[in-house]
Amino acid sequence: MEEKDIVAQNLSYYRKQAGLSQLELADKLKYSNKNISKWENGETTPNVFTLKKLAELYNVTIDDLVNKHNPLDEQLAQQNYKQRQKRKRLFQYGMLLLANAILFSVACIIILALSLSGVTCFNKWLLLLFIQPLDCLSVFIFIRCIYKRIDPFSLSLVGWLIVASLYVCLLHVKQIEMIFIIGAAYQFLVICLTLIINLKLIDKFAQSFKYLKQKRQKRSS
Repeated sequence: MEEKDIVAQNLSYYRKQAGLSQLELADKLKYSNKNISKWENGETTPNVFTLKKLAELYNVTIDDLVNKHNPLDEQLAQQNYKQRQKRKRLFQYGMLLLANAILFSVACIIILALSLSGVTCFNKWLLLLFIQPLDCLSVFIFIRCIYKRIDPFSLSLVGWLIVASLYVCLLHVKQIEMIFIIGAAYQFLVICLTLIINLKLIDKFAQSFKYLKQKRQKRSS
């Protein structure tokens, strides 16, 4: 087996282990999916800078990408990769829980400090209500950063919790119910944003399907 074939085999293997399609990898590297296909078919080989990016993306070394490996070593590497991913995911969830715990603790400390200082001009316990939008916002940011997608549910919940918190605090204000019109407008914007993103995803799936169809036609011909 030639060196370029070994590289092609490794690139295909590690891409699949990372759970990426050729189109998704192309988007991350700012290449076309045709380039990815050529690399994995052994037609061309990526340059050293691209190999470095791929190694960082797959959490492996450049040596892993360019050298032939024993199947048992590959199996062990796969198990190690899954374990690292599992530990990484647990750490990320732990950080999310820690962030929410810190928000709750800070609110409790502020409430205690206000109680000890004798502040009675407003209901101090409403602070616990106002940290709920922040909790939802932290979940939204977590999903956006980790899973690289926008969660419309948590995004909607952030807005409605803010509206509900303001409504509870301003019950004495006349026609405060009008604040829910702002919530409805916000919800409309979230729906529009979700539709736009979903249309982009549908377009990506359509491109992938078209590419696979063309590839099958080439093989059959």
